[in-house]
Amino acid sequence: MTFALGDEIYAVPVECVREIVRLQRLTRVPLAPKYVEGIANLRGEVLPIMNLRKRLGLEEINLETAKVVILEQSGKTLGVIVDRTAQVVHISPEQIEEADTSSNFVRRVIRTKEGSMYMMLEVDKLLELGEDQKNSKTTKALERTETEKEQVAMEKYIQIVTFEMSGEIYGFPIEYVQEIIRYSKPTEVPDVPPYVKGIINLRGDVLPIVDLRSMLNLMVSEVNELTKVIVLNFKGASIGFIVDKISEVLRVPESEIKDPPPLIRQQGNKEVLGIVRTEENSIMIIDPSILISEELIGLSEEEREKKVETVSVAEEEQYVVFKVGEEEYG
Repeated sequence: MTFALGDEIYAVPVECVREIVRLQRLTRVPLAPKYVEGIANLRGEVLPIMNLRKRLGLEEINLETAKVVILEQSGKTLGVIVDRTAQVVHISPEQIEEADTSSNFVRRVIRTKEGSMYMMLEVDKLLELGEDQKNSKTTKALERTETEKEQVAMEKYIQIVTFEMSGEIYGFPIEYVQEIIRYSKPTEVPDVPPYVKGIINLRGDVLPIVDLRSMLNLMVSEVNELTKVIVLNFKGASIGFIVDKISEVLRVPESEIKDPPPLIRQQGNKEVLGIVRTEENSIMIIDPSILISEELIGLSEEEREKKVETVSVAEEEQYVVFKVGEEEYG
């Protein structure tokens, strides 16, 4: 998972990211370091919130549009404020190098095939700082009772990647999300439904691109720098879906996911798996298993086979065969 602080891109392992939320109202912690903005109550859980710009010695900015990445590892939890989230990327071990820096929080960097460089944050070091703040008197006073903690521990949660289309918020269950990438214009292919915009090359693999807005009969807005492609994986097939912009990664109790209203069901909208209501929005959770039809899976497999055939032809060597006497040479 990558995010931005100014012009720099930082990365953390996606398994350490519990969710991504908007910056909420914070309670200040007396005598806390300047980089600790305060503590937040996230659905009853008290979390220390760190301003990553301040901690890394970067210039401060207005936090009005900032995001909070909730990090979790080995039972420790911390929220870090970032300028904006970027994308989910896949990397190989060969792309990771030692960083030429004295910072305790950045010891390695990622070099992409395109030549970009992402700084990898040491999550365990950040979480150690967060634990110090969780032990403060102010935090203790706001913590749940033991009974409340037991109730939360028993609750089942689901993670949802939320995104915006036509001014409304939608979500995919995170287990279907392979990665999130920037939009690039696809190459058109013949004889496909109008919502299939074509294919792109994703690190050597052929990826069909579907305009989710068109597929769901929503208004299609112009492509801009916020336009993203969410790559979903289902039954071994990867399909990219165009959305207006990425919103948050939410972690919500399963009990808060409600069935769609009867009217939606009656209209045959099987794609809507459920609805989550937050303080600001109603989020419609879309079922990828309904979106990714056998036709799309077939398109993915067909284009992959075409690529293999093309590569095979390209790898074949051609020879001129001729005769000298009764013998053939090439």
